[in-house]
Amino acid sequence: MDNQRVEKQFDSLADIVATKESWSIKARVLRFWKIPTFLNPRETSSIDMVLLDESTNYPYKLIFQMKTKVQVSKSSSISSYGLTLTNVSEVLSHSVDFEFLLTGISAEREYLRDGKITKMVVIELTDDSGKCECALFGDDVDYLNKLTRKNVVFDDPN
Repeated sequence: MDNQRVEKQFDSLADIVATKESWSIKARVLRFWKIPTFLNPRETSSIDMVLLDESTNYPYKLIFQMKTKVQVSKSSSISSYGLTLTNVSEVLSHSVDFEFLLTGISAEREYLRDGKITKMVVIELTDDSGKCECALFGDDVDYLNKLTRKNVVFDDPN
């Protein structure tokens, strides 16, 4: 047998359709949270996750069944946060056709959350259909600051 490692082929999240029951995907869990049972909030009914693969924004819900196999894997090919920043000169040159654009970052604020002081910023994303605001908290604020290398503030005058 050859000692070389065989690279496994994975399906893209975008290719998943209901007519096929077996898939092999490689995705990063960006966020997960527990859903409590209706009658007993201390018990977990299910766990919801936001998944990201190497190149896909997937709009559908995947349901893992009891027979679903999950393996931990280290991969640097999938973004850690699903966020890619572009330098200003590239944006201004119009050399890339962006699907969406980070158009604003609020001033950093501190809030009391679960008995701890945590940082928060609101980022504004814009695409052809309009704008959306997203709140980032704690370590995500620090990571955004690290990516941008400075605190750039675009406060809404309203």
